[in-house]
Amino acid sequence: MSEQKLTNPALEKIVRILDLLTKAARPLNGAQIAKQLDLPRSSVHGLLNGMLAYGLIRKSGDGGFTPGTHLMYWANGFLATQDIVADFQQAIAAMPALDAYTLTLSVLTGDQVMYLACRNSTSPLGFIFRAGMRFPAVLTATGKAILATLSDEEVRQIVTAFPEPLTDTSVRTQDGLLEELAQTRARGYAVDNGQLRLGMYCFGTALADMQGQRYGIAVSLTEKEADETTVRHVAGHLKQLAEKLESVLAYYNVQLQHLHGAEPVKAEDVMAVIEKIAPRIVPMITDVSRVLTEKNRKGEQLLFEGAQGTLLDIDYGTYPFVTSSNCLAGAASAGAGVAPQMLDYVLGIVKAYTTRVGSGPFPTELFDEVGAGLAERGNEFGSVTGRERRCGWFDAAALKRSIQVNGISGMCITKLDVMDGIENINICVGYELPDGSKTDILPFGADAVAGCKPVYETMPGWKESTFGVKSYDALPDNAKAYLKRIEEVCGAPVAIVSTGPDREETIVLHHPFA
Repeated sequence: MSEQKLTNPALEKIVRILDLLTKAARPLNGAQIAKQLDLPRSSVHGLLNGMLAYGLIRKSGDGGFTPGTHLMYWANGFLATQDIVADFQQAIAAMPALDAYTLTLSVLTGDQVMYLACRNSTSPLGFIFRAGMRFPAVLTATGKAILATLSDEEVRQIVTAFPEPLTDTSVRTQDGLLEELAQTRARGYAVDNGQLRLGMYCFGTALADMQGQRYGIAVSLTEKEADETTVRHVAGHLKQLAEKLESVLAYYNVQLQHLHGAEPVKAEDVMAVIEKIAPRIVPMITDVSRVLTEKNRKGEQLLFEGAQGTLLDIDYGTYPFVTSSNCLAGAASAGAGVAPQMLDYVLGIVKAYTTRVGSGPFPTELFDEVGAGLAERGNEFGSVTGRERRCGWFDAAALKRSIQVNGISGMCITKLDVMDGIENINICVGYELPDGSKTDILPFGADAVAGCKPVYETMPGWKESTFGVKSYDALPDNAKAYLKRIEEVCGAPVAIVSTGPDREETIVLHHPFA
């Protein structure tokens, strides 16, 4: 973390926790985190719960915490905004003819090339390229492709000494190099015929962005694969790939300069970021769709976790008070690249009362001591901003809409213990509309929801504590009746009930993988 102190105390703690978990060699539990950072355990517990909910951290089997997958989402999002790595990945994804081969993107740094991105093939090449690797430019296809765009005099100024040969075919002299570069210019692509590694052939071409920064793209294959027909085929696609990538770079830099009035992308800035995070990110990049499909065929259990809430969906939420993506269960199929038939059970997670963050219509919102009590007991405060969440009675009509658009198989009711001690509990079972009509399901759009007047059913509450209860039979009768009525109104069974923040404080009525 930067030496500059953050002005938001909660944010500072979260950053410190993430820094600690990133540096740790093993998962750390809440007590260990609190001790190492000299923070109150209660404060750490609340922050960890919030960080878990947003995927900033994840919990291991032994109860410890590690950095979460949402950090990867942020990192990829940053790299995908403008840089050449993202453009390279998009370009190769659109060229299935090259799927069988290893593809690399590199940049010339002094007399070496540094690899910015790699897509290693599944067929054995005998060598694995990784982002951040450096090799002498004169021994690589991308290096020679870039050098071939320069004059002989410029090449002499860059390549002042030759590295130790790695194979018998490695170029050894400046005259030999210049001859190879002349051949590269004539044929339109560079060749590494086993100079980097015996048995490996690489074919490279160069491209440049609007700032004149030159990059190299190469296809690598085995000596056995490098027959005349394959070489001609690969070289043609390689040239097409370079042209496509070059046009993408030009397009986005024009937008940056003339539409947004911003500076064009600087390769050195991008490289600094890539060098730092690539060693951790690249090993985790794979064909997710294929991996998940193969696991499913083997009978392995897969769990997809959605983000945000259904009514924040850009298409089916209370627009414009929504997020910028689809939050429905079906989005897991499109997002992960799996068939919709693989989503054989959909668990809908909902609190025993209703909350909302930020602006937007909220028919069952409470402005009295009951609402304040829900917020306090439920710790309904933003884990980062500390902003108080809006709280209200359980809105079964809204949940009914969520169940409809998601195809909910079962519900997980969380924070049942927060409802302890409330004398009378209201459940919203529908709405009265401005024209006097009634509906039993949430209408679409913020304007329509804003005009809804909730229709309540009142049920007796319970004085007994449900905190930490692990058996359905041990719940108070009125709590059971409350859950039963939620099932009846919403039209979906209650599968799981949470009665506390710990994993063990859970009642499982139906296991999603059963």
